[in-house]
Amino acid sequence: MKKIAAAASLALIAGAAGASVVQTRTGSVDLYSDDYAYPTTSASFESLVEQAVAGSPVITLPAFDNYQVDMNSKAFDATITFAVTVGGTWDFRAGVDFGAGGTLVLDAGTPGAIVIATSTNDMWWGGDWSNSDGILQGSIANLSLGTHTLNLFGIEYCCSGYQTVQYRTGNGTFNSFGADDGLVSTVPEAQSVAMLLAGLGLVGTLVRRRRQA
Repeated sequence: MKKIAAAASLALIAGAAGASVVQTRTGSVDLYSDDYAYPTTSASFESLVEQAVAGSPVITLPAFDNYQVDMNSKAFDATITFAVTVGGTWDFRAGVDFGAGGTLVLDAGTPGAIVIATSTNDMWWGGDWSNSDGILQGSIANLSLGTHTLNLFGIEYCCSGYQTVQYRTGNGTFNSFGADDGLVSTVPEAQSVAMLLAGLGLVGTLVRRRRQA
């Protein structure tokens, strides 16, 4: 019986393993063109950025913590896929280097999309969470259970500043999204799938042996 319980635990642990998935793309924008229209709303940021990054390679990050990328006249798009297993109030914040502003949106592109924050200012976070001019932040009460995406869209003139995106629940501390954030992704890693199958297979084998005995 102990062996069966241990095998079942292995299967459950494997099924619960994982983390949020962070994916980014960048694309060029001609900020110095005479007819360039700077975005002023969350929707216009999303539209312009998505056009700029269309066809660009997707980069999957191990963690969204002090991520640095070439941002010389670039549009930046990040999508964080994560699972909510604990309801209540969730706080989100993004420290960014977006000289032409940006927006942070929950579930962008869906009927239930929620704009968390938008700024058209010259945003330079520089690792200082007390610098409100460089941060997109906000709270969502009663966030529904299930899978969500957190979407970050921004535009930068030059240079390569650092980007960090974090969350917290209740009165806890902020954590950066990434491979060790404890939020289960919707796409299990191959290793997790193998562990789950191995655990379930062991459970089945032990059960059959007990029946035969």
